[in-house]
Amino acid sequence: LLHNYYERMTINEQHDKLETIQQQVDQLEYLLERVTEALLESGPRQPFQPNTCNLELICQLHLVEAQANLGSRHRLRLVSDGSLTEAYIDEYLVHRILTNLLSNAIKYSTDNTEIQLRLSTDGDNAIIEVEDQGIGISLKEQTRLFEQFYKTTNAENISGIGLGLSIVRDCVERHHGKISVRSEIDRGTTFTVRLPMRSAQTA
Repeated sequence: LLHNYYERMTINEQHDKLETIQQQVDQLEYLLERVTEALLESGPRQPFQPNTCNLELICQLHLVEAQANLGSRHRLRLVSDGSLTEAYIDEYLVHRILTNLLSNAIKYSTDNTEIQLRLSTDGDNAIIEVEDQGIGISLKEQTRLFEQFYKTTNAENISGIGLGLSIVRDCVERHHGKISVRSEIDRGTTFTVRLPMRSAQTA
C-alpha cells in the first residue's frame, strides 16, 4: 500500500501503515525466536565437555560484543577478583549461560543504567553474578522463573518466550552447579551461578 499509494496518503495514514508493518515484524520476530529456541531444546543435547578455560577472558569477550551491539544504551561492567583465569568448565554451556543472562539483563533494563557481570570464587565454587537495575521480579513469581515458557506479568509486553532461564538452569545443572535469584520490583535483579571448581585430574 505504501509503495503504490504513498503520495496519495496523508501523513497520519502513512504513519498508520508503518505502525502496522512494525507490529507485524515484531510478531514475526517473536515467532521465529520461539521456533528457533524450541528446536534447540528438543534437539540432541550437546555432550558435557569440560576443559580448562580462561573464564575471565570469556566474560570480557561477551561484554565487548554486547556493548558493541548496544552502543550507549547501557553500561556493561566486568568486576573480577582475578581468580578465574583457569577454570575447568564446559565453555559452550557457559557461553549459553552468559548469553541468556546478559540478554535478559539488557532486555529488562531501562536505558542509561549499568549492568554488572561479577566473577569471584567461594571455596571450591566459581561464582558468576549478573546484576541489572531493571524492572525486577516479584517474590511470588521468582519460584516459577526457570519453568519453560514462563514469563512474569510485568514482562508480558517485552519480546521473548520464556525459554532462556530454563536453558540457563539446564547448563548450570549439567555442571552440578546451582543458580539463584535475588530481585525486587523496580529495583533490579541479580542472578548468581555457582559452578563447582574441578580440575582435569579430578573430573
